[in-house]
Amino acid sequence: MTEDSYLFEQYLDGSMSEETLKSFLDRLATDKDFAARFELYKRLDDFVRQQQLRVFSVRKVSDESDGFEINELQHIEKEIKKYYNQSKNTGELRTFREKLDQAYEHFRRDENNHSKKSSWIGIAASIAILVSLTLLYFFQNHKSLTSEEIFSRYYSAYPVFAVVRGAADIGVEENPWQTALKQYEAGNFRRAYNAFQMAEFSMNNKNLAKLYKGICLMELHEYGDAALQFQQILSSGNKLLYNQACWYLALCRIKQQRINDAVSVLKQIDSDGNVFYVKALQLLDRLDN
Repeated sequence: MTEDSYLFEQYLDGSMSEETLKSFLDRLATDKDFAARFELYKRLDDFVRQQQLRVFSVRKVSDESDGFEINELQHIEKEIKKYYNQSKNTGELRTFREKLDQAYEHFRRDENNHSKKSSWIGIAASIAILVSLTLLYFFQNHKSLTSEEIFSRYYSAYPVFAVVRGAADIGVEENPWQTALKQYEAGNFRRAYNAFQMAEFSMNNKNLAKLYKGICLMELHEYGDAALQFQQILSSGNKLLYNQACWYLALCRIKQQRINDAVSVLKQIDSDGNVFYVKALQLLDRLDN
């Protein structure tokens, strides 16, 4: 993530200091390029958050709604491609590609809708050449990092599902899961871990709670216990969060200086795992140098 992308995330998360916020708003008002990039980032981020909410919602989503939303996402993607064709900001482009992958993940879940699946493949391919060139540039200029540096560069906490950023009220009565997510978003990871553990008992998809519990333990620097959570997901036979569990388990192994184990786990990520497969290839390249 580039420095500017990091600033965008801080602003959207509401985690900026007062001094940084003032500087950020001043720059938005005076730097047209910066403002344009932020607008693209915000629109795509909002779309991703909305889709994450819907994926884990019990509400039925109509085919008409899906069609309208994929058209909106295609429009955003075209704007990004057009803008960054004239830009050398390779790191930021990689960040956008990861968010595009996350956004299209919602539409790929409908395995029976072949038109949507084909649409995803075609759209992703439309910027594949540009992305591959930027990744080549990136890798050629960033080598020989330590395990700590690799971990710091590639680790980020799993995003919060079922909470739309910037929305104070999403119309859902608070329950143990919502309580856990609020503690997680607030950075109270010990409390969040305990809350996820309580919520897990009443959940059909227990792996989702285990994933968040693992992230909480990583934030608390308890990497051995975190690894156990991810290993339980991998051994459950449920493929829904398989790639996520592999990714975070590999990062735990890197933190534990178990590089060979990390490489082995990364190679287990499915080739159709979208953003996590791309990340795994990047990280494997790092670990081989």
